[in-house]
Amino acid sequence: MSRYYRNGRDLGRQGTIAWLEKWYSEPLDLEVQKIHISCPVSTDLEHYQEAKKGKQTELHAFLKYAARCWLEEQGIGSVSYERRLYIPDDDVPKFIVQGVCQADGKSVRVKIDTATPRVLIRDDCGWDSRYGSILEVDVLCEGKSNISIEVGATRPYNLLTPLLEGIVQKAVWIPFPSSVDGLPSVVTGYAVSFPPSPICSV
Repeated sequence: MSRYYRNGRDLGRQGTIAWLEKWYSEPLDLEVQKIHISCPVSTDLEHYQEAKKGKQTELHAFLKYAARCWLEEQGIGSVSYERRLYIPDDDVPKFIVQGVCQADGKSVRVKIDTATPRVLIRDDCGWDSRYGSILEVDVLCEGKSNISIEVGATRPYNLLTPLLEGIVQKAVWIPFPSSVDGLPSVVTGYAVSFPPSPICSV
């Protein structure tokens, strides 16, 4: 599975499925649902400024902020920007023991789980680059339902990996609007999830 195929344009539902399957190299056994997200008409200055950190366009920051507002309205968990996920490589040892930095600058020997994909806490150094990689998502909701959101230009790898690795139950892509005169009031997104398990009748 390639990490390429970067795209930021709205391809429509069928086009989005085709884009994801081209990367996945086989038919995708996932549900892709087209959704509409209402953008906030007023801004929570603190959260909006937080979305604007780093090198990004005004539109990208606004869409991240809109995604955060949409998730918070659902009341399903804690929402944050630019979260790092640990993605282990194949066939890594389950645990290793190594020195880990502490807040006071000292190092202690700890057992580190190198085999479990997970969300890293802020400034977490409890992982080892020899056994996996770091993936950063634009917006993450953690709680009753874990949801990751990618905004604008992204790759299928970035969008689907949190879902395929079991870190989230739903991955959402919000492409850039086709035409924008100012900031949008409503944007289209695509929610990707595993289909529900069939109900077995007795």
